[in-house]
Amino acid sequence: MDYGLSNHLHKPALLVLFEVQEWGLIGLFYTFSLLSGGWWWLSFLIGPAVTITYFRRQERGNLEHLQVAVGLKEIKGYPPFTATGFEE
Repeated sequence: MDYGLSNHLHKPALLVLFEVQEWGLIGLFYTFSLLSGGWWWLSFLIGPAVTITYFRRQERGNLEHLQVAVGLKEIKGYPPFTATGFEE
């Protein structure tokens, strides 16, 4: 089955030098370090630095597409993850 894909990309929503998804990653690592304590506080410093630099090298929306691939999120108006062909 063929699916259509929009040509319009969204602009990144920046909030104090980071995108919203990056703030979510920072919050996730901060919460993990609060719950764990000890040497796990290093994960709050190293974790966001590694993940944010990785996701900035990828195309925009990569984190959202990873969530779709795992099954945590569904993008409305887009073809399913298993679709092989679409027209732009």
